[in-house]
Amino acid sequence: MPEQTRTDRLVVHIGDHKTGSTSIQYAFAKGQVAIDGAPIAYPTDLNHSYLRKHLAAWEGDKTEETERAFRRLARRIRQSGAPGALISAEALEGTDPGVLAEVLEQFFTRAAKDIRVIAYVRPHGPRFLSNFAEQVKI
Repeated sequence: MPEQTRTDRLVVHIGDHKTGSTSIQYAFAKGQVAIDGAPIAYPTDLNHSYLRKHLAAWEGDKTEETERAFRRLARRIRQSGAPGALISAEALEGTDPGVLAEVLEQFFTRAAKDIRVIAYVRPHGPRFLSNFAEQVKI
């Protein structure tokens, strides 16, 4: 794969539920975020929560559908031409770190020169209160 087709950095955000991830995802999906004036590739309409089922499948039987999903996402990142990219999904918080590392190594090293995984962990008290408030609201 030619070097110029890779983005400089891919950030994989696995934030806890109820940490403001939806606001972050919305801003990236709408193209409202740039770093030093350069766009950030965000290859989805809102979030990447669908990846959780693909990671679980990868851990089990590694189906062709799963491989296609990872390859398609990596291709979107490569073809974006952006110097950076973001994958964001709260649903990844329960993913086996070894499985995530394996998938990133196999599919995304061709899409990005540098890959970082970040997480924001909300303190338990505020998270519990936020979950309770949401359930009451619903």
